[in-house]
Amino acid sequence: SFVAPRSPVMARRTGHVRGGTLAALCATVVLCRQLNFTAPKAPIPRASQLVRFAEGSPAPSRFDPPELQAPVMCERSSTGLAWQVLEKGQGSPPLLSDTVLVRYTGWRAGDGQLIDSSYLRQGDTKVKMTSVIPGWKEGLQMMSPGEKRRFWIPADLGFVTDGMDEEEAPGPPGDLVYDVEFVGVTEPEADPIFVYVGVAAAFLFTLTSIYALVAEEPERPEYDTQAPFSFFERPDK
Repeated sequence: SFVAPRSPVMARRTGHVRGGTLAALCATVVLCRQLNFTAPKAPIPRASQLVRFAEGSPAPSRFDPPELQAPVMCERSSTGLAWQVLEKGQGSPPLLSDTVLVRYTGWRAGDGQLIDSSYLRQGDTKVKMTSVIPGWKEGLQMMSPGEKRRFWIPADLGFVTDGMDEEEAPGPPGDLVYDVEFVGVTEPEADPIFVYVGVAAAFLFTLTSIYALVAEEPERPEYDTQAPFSFFERPDK
């Protein structure tokens, strides 16, 4: 029986589809690696989300409260923020749109109680400049990478607790004291929503390419000279 030879056009089209499938699979792998698509990690507390520690736990000397009232000779701004440079840094300060790495320890100015510290988590904390308390926002924009400062933050530059219970509030009310080290500017974390959307789009593209490879449209025999039906030609022509 006569078998129509395979059309070189279809052969090229099949080759392109297979090449497209391989490219889609590679794109999916690269996208997952670039977006660090791994098992969800526990969220890192922000500076404005304080961690309550168990009462009576021993505190190293690093966590002992410093001078709780701003010294007379320290620097102050018109907002009431006071600070003292503990160690100078070098470089440009962060912008309000940046995401930064910091190390810090905070106390209540009223009683010296430890309220939070990144050193208890043994790692740098990544925060967005727009998500921290006003006292941090003002202070960090004056710091260079590697610089350490002690901030005396008045209540109106601290945590907003109006109408909130103590357990629901993002932090304690009143004046605060913070030792802050500005490590540097870093890249913001990828939004999980965009990660999932990107991976899903790559996966759907891969499935579409595989389907196009498997479900090839039938070839017309080369000896079939009948013209295809057209709405623009009369049937008797």
